[in-house]
Amino acid sequence: MTKDILGIFATEYESPAKAEGIVSAMKNCPHLVVAGTSGNIVSMSFIVPESRRWWFEGPAENPELLGAKTIEVVIIENIFYPEKFVLRLPEKKLASPPCGSNCSECPMREKYECPGCPALV
Repeated sequence: MTKDILGIFATEYESPAKAEGIVSAMKNCPHLVVAGTSGNIVSMSFIVPESRRWWFEGPAENPELLGAKTIEVVIIENIFYPEKFVLRLPEKKLASPPCGSNCSECPMREKYECPGCPALV
């Protein structure tokens, strides 16, 4: 069984409008647990397989990947609840990621051999 990890992001954007747009774009991410804003700060938590730790570390090292001014990431390695995270997948597979990203242009995809979003065909 694959172990999951939790990543908690606190990301600063240039404006509250940009922050709200980011949360709106990410609301259907299959890995998203919770998201919200406070002014121009976005707070989001995601659960991913441990093999995708880079999904948290990459943006932490390069906030510009997310179009952010700054980013703080906390990685929680031992999740006690939920015991088993169930991805929030759409009823029908999608042609493009629900967040609006273009996976083919993501520099992390090739570097980490990312299989892409689980919501895609």
